[in-house]
Amino acid sequence: MLSRTIRAGTANLSQQPAVLLRYPAPAPSQHVAGPSTAVAHRTFSSLRPLLFPPPSRGGPPFSRGSGASDASAPPPNPLTLRDAAIPFRTVRLVSSEDNSLGSPTSLRSVLRSYDPSTHTLAIVSIPSDSGSGSDVPIPIVKLLNREEERLKARASEAKARLRRKINAENKEVQVSWSSAEGDLRHKAILAKGILEKGDQVELVFAPRSKEKIDDRRKDEIVASFKEVLDDVGSQWKEDLVSKGTRVCYWAPKASVRSEIRQKVTEAEIEKRNERDKKKEERRRKEEERKAKAEARSVGQ
Repeated sequence: MLSRTIRAGTANLSQQPAVLLRYPAPAPSQHVAGPSTAVAHRTFSSLRPLLFPPPSRGGPPFSRGSGASDASAPPPNPLTLRDAAIPFRTVRLVSSEDNSLGSPTSLRSVLRSYDPSTHTLAIVSIPSDSGSGSDVPIPIVKLLNREEERLKARASEAKARLRRKINAENKEVQVSWSSAEGDLRHKAILAKGILEKGDQVELVFAPRSKEKIDDRRKDEIVASFKEVLDDVGSQWKEDLVSKGTRVCYWAPKASVRSEIRQKVTEAEIEKRNERDKKKEERRRKEEERKAKAEARSVGQ
């Protein structure tokens, strides 16, 4: 039965006149939608209402970026907002001359009174009592010089880098009680180098396996290390003695730390001067380039 149906359908198709489909010649960058593409497009159009249902009348419009995280995000701190982003209509401006507090005025008028390329308006504080009988607080604002703010930020970053570089680390040097004199001398010089760099060092004296070292020999070894390290450091904590092991805690002297701080500061100043020099050189070359371009335009 199925085969007869197929043959009948084929016969009907063969009796239909042939139809020649003509497509316009496509441009080099134009994509031609063939029959399969057209079918896919019709299918997608029919499924669009199911894939992207319209928003309900009572709810908010659909947004791809909306979610629970956006709704629960805390509002920004008003003290961090600047210039036109300040969420108050009325403010009180601190005078840049004598730091006197002005009377309440509109934020719009203050924004029109300065050049935003050189200054920025910041909130100093938000008093709980506005003093005007209104429930809305009137914030106190102040004009800040942008260049001075950049210099302050740069100085703060330089101090932070300086603190990180001079911050003392705690390092450990392990020494065996049965080490030869040359090895003991090498370990003592190693510990001295650590102190000279401004770091603390822990000397861990321990026996090898089950060897026996008398207390007199141990005291001699510790004293030999002390003789080398006394020039640059001092013991800041009592020794920890436990089952044949002794730990000695050494820290660099204040004079060593001061010298290291001075060297690091000088190095930072030299780096900053080098950066400023390169910046000035780039600015000079840019001015020369602009001057040459203007001269060529005038000559033409």
